[in-house]
Amino acid sequence: MNPRLKVGVKVWQYSTGELRFGTRFEHIALPTIIGETEVAPLLGLCDGTRDIHSISHQSGVSTSSIKEIISLLRSYQLLDTHRTPIPYTPRYNSDKRKIESVTDAESVEGDFALNAFLARCEIESEALSRLPHVFDGGRQELLNRKNFSILIYGSNRISNSLFGVLQASGFNPVFAEGTFTPYRSKAMISSSDISGTTFRNSDIGLHRVKRLNELRTEYALFPEEKSNPGAMHLIICVERPSQEVAQFWMSDGIPFLVITPENAAEISIGPLIKPGSSPCLRCVELSEKDRGPLIVEGEGAPELSSIMSTFSAATIAAEVSKFAMTGSSVLCATTLRYSQHHIHQPRIEQWQTHPNCGCAWR
Repeated sequence: MNPRLKVGVKVWQYSTGELRFGTRFEHIALPTIIGETEVAPLLGLCDGTRDIHSISHQSGVSTSSIKEIISLLRSYQLLDTHRTPIPYTPRYNSDKRKIESVTDAESVEGDFALNAFLARCEIESEALSRLPHVFDGGRQELLNRKNFSILIYGSNRISNSLFGVLQASGFNPVFAEGTFTPYRSKAMISSSDISGTTFRNSDIGLHRVKRLNELRTEYALFPEEKSNPGAMHLIICVERPSQEVAQFWMSDGIPFLVITPENAAEISIGPLIKPGSSPCLRCVELSEKDRGPLIVEGEGAPELSSIMSTFSAATIAAEVSKFAMTGSSVLCATTLRYSQHHIHQPRIEQWQTHPNCGCAWR
């Protein structure tokens, strides 16, 4: 791939003559001249349509100087230098009269569905393009999401929104069967599920998981058939699992993220429990009991508000994306408590292995 400034990168020139590269959120300072070469005139030529020799010919700068500047900009995550092809589902080739696999979607022209697919991929990959060691516009990281298996355990407004967000982001989440409490009618879509995201009034009374699977193709970024995943890479618990269920996941070494809606306006996100390397769910429960018994508990709200359920789903999805890429998260051994009334000031609570828990004896 020819060198190209990453999408969204801007260049400012301060009154001091210093150049600022990056975005409003994150940028670096560079001198206007590196060696004997003015940097700014070269930037307009780094648009992906020219190779180094063409840039050298048009700018009059030696290829060795251009390579030096490109290497510097690349080290600061400002340039893409590689192209990763995006595959697509097999399609019928009318010229050859047969179904062919598509290893590079951009090589096919005149297909509306495929162009729409590429447009969505571009948006999602660009959000990953400025991560460390990403030099292909975030494409490979996006494609890796297809192989990261996620199980959603439990059912509420968060899981509804989370399912759609993860699907649209390139993941392929599935729901755990048998996690719905019949006496709360969780298996069926009810009026409390209408939050402005996944479901509509016309869906009330339909089976939740069946309807979500029907909507899968509407949300999914990658147009592949739903398949039964193998080993799970992450379980997202939108309802508190029992100790027996949590112990089963611990024995299998499956990381799981605990989500606890506190009331309609408050939620606890985390901790992310990594078996063998972080405090377990029992450690958390024992630590909570050490503070003293719960004496009075008011009537609980049936669901989070529409604002909080949508916000929570997006927040969780962002951390899931990070965990899928790096294996780490700010939620490891940590709970973030959010309130709709103080949304930008979460309370942070960190957990330690409890001395009375069996996981501390290993």
